[in-house]
Amino acid sequence: MLVPWRERSRVVRAWRLWRTRRPRSFTDKVRYKMLRDHRQLLATFADKAAVREYVASTIGDRYLPVAYAITSAPKELLTLELPPCFVLKPTHGSGAALVVSERAAANAWVPFG
Repeated sequence: MLVPWRERSRVVRAWRLWRTRRPRSFTDKVRYKMLRDHRQLLATFADKAAVREYVASTIGDRYLPVAYAITSAPKELLTLELPPCFVLKPTHGSGAALVVSERAAANAWVPFG
């Protein structure tokens, strides 16, 4: 069956929904969560800044590490007073962190990509 390109995504989504009616593999279970579980709490837990607010309102901020700033634009970091050593983490992904330290070499560079 040849499906026109503009309707391919609907066919793929329908196939994945059908496949997740009884998920067996880990991939099927992840797809089940992505396609069928629309709880707002899952979106909250996917955002580092939003989950900080959730934890602070639920059990208190004494369990959270110190956050010197949460900004929406990287240029705002230039105007902030930050300590000499800190870790910079983006909220849009996982596993990324930039460690700023006094012991780093002046000509050190950050690998991108």
